[in-house]
Amino acid sequence: MLNKRIPYFLYRRLWGDRKKYGLSPYTSDREWLIWQKNAYTDFYQNTQQKGIGNRICNMAYPVISKLDFSELNILEIGPGILRHLTHIRGTPNTYTLCDTNKCVNFSTCDIV
Repeated sequence: MLNKRIPYFLYRRLWGDRKKYGLSPYTSDREWLIWQKNAYTDFYQNTQQKGIGNRICNMAYPVISKLDFSELNILEIGPGILRHLTHIRGTPNTYTLCDTNKCVNFSTCDIV
């Protein structure tokens, strides 16, 4: 795992200062509540649906369409709105989405 191989000063910038704050969010924290309310989906919309993020996604679709997902077990972290599913060939054994509750609810769709 990458998170075990990089220096902690980089790790905490990417995944948070777990030594200081632990693994569970403080659900009453003001910034956590703001993030849960709308910042996550706003962040996704502004980075993946517009500008360079959108261009990168659009360049990835032809690559994805060349891969055969038949009989694979897929774990997708941060699935967003799943617009890439139309480019997947084959039917995986399993397709697991891993994200915040709000985003997974936002990402619900039929995969077969």
